[in-house]
Amino acid sequence: QMCIRDSDLYKDGIVLETLSEESILILSLYSAGVPLVADREFLFIESHKTTEKGEILITGISIPYDKVPDPYFKGAIRAETINSGTYLQPLDDSKTFVSYVLQIDPKGWIPTFVVNKVSESAPMVIASLEKYLGKDNNNEEKKSSKSEK
Repeated sequence: QMCIRDSDLYKDGIVLETLSEESILILSLYSAGVPLVADREFLFIESHKTTEKGEILITGISIPYDKVPDPYFKGAIRAETINSGTYLQPLDDSKTFVSYVLQIDPKGWIPTFVVNKVSESAPMVIASLEKYLGKDNNNEEKKSSKSEK
């Protein structure tokens, strides 16, 4: 599964359902990073596809799901992932082209400085991908240990 949750703001998460080999239904909880601003939870489908050329596409979108109370996590606000996507294209053994898009509606009121802080940290998902894929000397070892979880 290509479920990556390496973020300073990530607090908790649950895989609610495995929909297929390529798709899972996830409920994740994120901190706003500052006091007095409610945590946000996201309920969404995350899908991944690997092509024959080794390209990886990860997409996510929120869906309505009546089986989970809103909010599920106490004190959180249910936000919406309108569109998210990550595309990785290997260029050679040491380089990968990465394209990342994220469009969310956090719902409710959030101070502008908090929105800016979170927006600035969003591209750090690339560092999480690098860590997940094990882009160092222990590449194969890291891949196998992650896939066992």
